[in-house]
Amino acid sequence: MYQTYIFDLYGTLVDIHTDETKIEVWEKMALFYGYYGAYYTAEELRQTYRELTLEAEKEALRHDSHESFPELQIEDVFLELFRRKGADVLKETAVYAGQFFRVLTTEYIRLYDGTRELLEALKASGGSLYLLSNAQRIFTAYEMKALDIFRYFDGIYISSSYGVKKPDRRFFELLLEKEKIKREEAVMIGNDGICDIQGAKDAGIDTFYIRSNISPKEETPDADFVLEEMNQSRVKEMLLSGKKKKALRLRPYREEDAKALAQLFYDTVHTVNAADYTKEQLDVWAPKERDLYTWNQSFFSHRTIVAEQDGRIAGFGDMDETGYLDRLYVHKEFQRQGIATAICDALEGGSEAEEFETHASITARPFFEARGYEMIRAQKVEKQGILLTNYVMRKRRQ
Repeated sequence: MYQTYIFDLYGTLVDIHTDETKIEVWEKMALFYGYYGAYYTAEELRQTYRELTLEAEKEALRHDSHESFPELQIEDVFLELFRRKGADVLKETAVYAGQFFRVLTTEYIRLYDGTRELLEALKASGGSLYLLSNAQRIFTAYEMKALDIFRYFDGIYISSSYGVKKPDRRFFELLLEKEKIKREEAVMIGNDGICDIQGAKDAGIDTFYIRSNISPKEETPDADFVLEEMNQSRVKEMLLSGKKKKALRLRPYREEDAKALAQLFYDTVHTVNAADYTKEQLDVWAPKERDLYTWNQSFFSHRTIVAEQDGRIAGFGDMDETGYLDRLYVHKEFQRQGIATAICDALEGGSEAEEFETHASITARPFFEARGYEMIRAQKVEKQGILLTNYVMRKRRQ
C-alpha cells in the first residue's frame, strides 16, 4: 500500500464547468472595472483580456526558459487591464477582479460523488495527501475551502504559485523534494494522460488514471491503475488494495473467443439483467447451451471488439456496417469501470454510419440515454413464446 497520495484537482476530485464566452460576463466585468475608473465596453474588455493572456503566456516562456511548461499568474492579467486604462489600483483589487470573474464564469462546481469518502479513507489508512494542480491559486484555494476539502491535504501545490505546471517533471520533483517524499511510496491520481500520467511517470512516480467527464479526448494511457469511468468508490478500493491494474485493452474478435464470450453473455444476462427480467425471460434470452458456430459467424459478420483487463475478457460488443449495435455485454465482475463506454466509443468511432441504433434492454436503457441515444419506441420481442421488453434507441453522429 502507498504512503503518499498525490491528487490532481479538477476532473479528478472536483467537477467544474466554466464559460468565458457569454457577453453577460463581460458586461458585468466592464461594470466592475468602471467602478475603479477603467472604462471598457464588454467586447473591448473581452478582447483585451484574451490578448493579455496570450502575451502573459509568451512572457512566461521567455522569462522561465529553463522550464518546459511555465505558468502565468492570472492576477497579473487583471492588474494590467486596470493599468491599460490608467487606473492605479493595488494588486489586491486585481485579485478581487479575478475572483469575481471566476464566480461569473462558473456554471457549476461540485465534488464527484464519493470524493470526501475517498479522502477520508486514505487519511484513515495513515497516508499523506498532497494536491498537485495546474490552476490559479486565487481561484483554487478558495474553491477547495468552499468545498471543504482543503483540510484533507498535507500540502497543496498550485502551478501559478511556482511558475511551472504539469507535465513538467520539475513540478513533480519540487513536491517530492520539499515534502521529502519517497517516490517509490507515492502514486499520482489524475484524469489527464499527459499532464498527470506522463508527467508523473517521467518523475518515477506510480500512476492512477481516471477517465472523467472533463478528461481530454485521448487514448487510455499506460498507467499502473486505470478506471475508464469516474467511480471514487473503485478508486478507494484499488488504492487501498495496492494491486496495480493493467490498462484496459481493446482488440478485434478472434475465433477462439467464441466459447468465452458465450459464457460471459450467459453469466451477465443471468446476474446483471436479473433485476429487470424474470427467470423465464432470462432463460430464453440467454440459454445455457449455444450454437458456437453460428455465434462465431455472427461476430465475424460484424465489427466485433473484445475488451481485456488483467488478461481476462471483461466485455465485448459488435456493430454492423449500418451502425446497428447488436450486442454489448460486460462481465459481471467488471461492471461500472467504464468498459462498456470504451467499447461503444471504439465501435462508434470506427463506423462510417451517420446514425447509430440499438435495441436496449430495460437494464441498459439508462446507459444509452447517457450516451445521447433517444428512445424511439418500446417493443415486445418474442423468444420461444416468451415476451421480453426492449427499446429501439437511436442517436446521430456528433
